Amino acid sequence: MIHLDYHNIKIEKAIDSNKILIKGEVTNRSEYSFSAVAVRVILFEQNIPIVNVVFTIPNVLVGTTKTFEKKVDDTDFNQIVKVFTRYEIYTESYY
Repeated sequence: MIHLDYHNIKIEKAIDSNKILIKGEVTNRSEYSFSAVAVRVILFEQNIPIVNVVFTIPNVLVGTTKTFEKKVDDTDFNQIVKVFTRYEIYTESYY
């Protein structure tokens, strides 16, 4: 069974630009190691998606916790932070 837990998720401003930075950790509680895990993050204003991004986290080994960061192109932190009310994060794919 595939069991990946996402925690310590933070949506913040990237240090070197005005883009959104998504940071967090993934813990692999599965029976398998993965060469890569594709993760989808959606930011919402109420129930309207305003940012939708998929990225990969490499080498997610069985029984480990791995940190990740993703700078989201074509975003303006100052605009998004004013309106986003919630996010969803989930595994899109793995191999």
